[in-house]
Amino acid sequence: MRCSVVVAAYNAHKTLEKCLNAIFGSSFKDFEVIVVDDASHDATAQIAKKYPVTLISLKANVGAASARNLGAQEAKYDILVFIDSDVVILKETLKKIVMTFESHEDIAACVGVLSEMSPQKNFFSQYKNLYMRFVLNCCPDRIDFIYGSCFSIRKKFYEPYCPTYRFGEDTELGSRLSDKGLTILLDKSLEVIHLKSYTFFSFLRNDFNIPFAWSRLFIEQKKWKGLLERKRVFHARKNQLLSIIVSPFLILGFFHHPLVGVFFFIVFITLNLDFLIYLNKKRGFWFSLVSILVGWIDALVMGFAILSGMVSFFFATIIRRHT
Repeated sequence: MRCSVVVAAYNAHKTLEKCLNAIFGSSFKDFEVIVVDDASHDATAQIAKKYPVTLISLKANVGAASARNLGAQEAKYDILVFIDSDVVILKETLKKIVMTFESHEDIAACVGVLSEMSPQKNFFSQYKNLYMRFVLNCCPDRIDFIYGSCFSIRKKFYEPYCPTYRFGEDTELGSRLSDKGLTILLDKSLEVIHLKSYTFFSFLRNDFNIPFAWSRLFIEQKKWKGLLERKRVFHARKNQLLSIIVSPFLILGFFHHPLVGVFFFIVFITLNLDFLIYLNKKRGFWFSLVSILVGWIDALVMGFAILSGMVSFFFATIIRRHT
């Protein structure tokens, strides 16, 4: 069994070389690499040309979803492996992916998790990396979404990404595959290293854009059905959803009465206690302490994003019906 590795890249000159070095340094050698340069303004194409890849250079930026679709169209082999241009795979990653598909004939797709190690040392990059690792490791082995940093699928089951999703396109595709009865395996032993660096503002922007897109998906695909049974929406588990609901009451409670604020603070801490213990174990007490404030701000932003997304979706629906 052979695989086609698709790397969609936009202005990726800072990370693409590390990404491709890792791919071509794999212990597994029976693969091809397709790089889709999504009309980058930097040296992305020049870097890709240094490697034995099939390079697709686009004249206009089409977004990650369409770029991946174009890469998939050029693929020759049975397994499609999508790797983000800011991701470094390990030496055994491709081998493990192929072996997983060979040993699990029932699965259509496979998703990996982020390594605990992040080369970015600033707080928000570390926090985001550990957060995504934690929430994915809390998920069951069979999931109804895709986490796009390292995702693979049997070519015969591949469906195009939806190009109207600029954010959350991987989740939308995974949800669509799951709704058709196809099995997506979350392989928690399959780790990759994320090179992405976050600042405070890029961290919050990311955590606004994704829930905003999810709210549309939640309504379009009627994900409220079975919500109580699953106790999660994609990788967002029950405690995270409750934290988002509780977060505005924390500050409102303090304005009403200090004891009310303290009550909601305790509730918020309780809902996130396992994550805070995990952070304390991995990065220490002060990191976990600062994470309480960051987690609360993050929950507020995600809650606002969800409300905004729902309102935007309903207004767009009304406009479409009257045009």
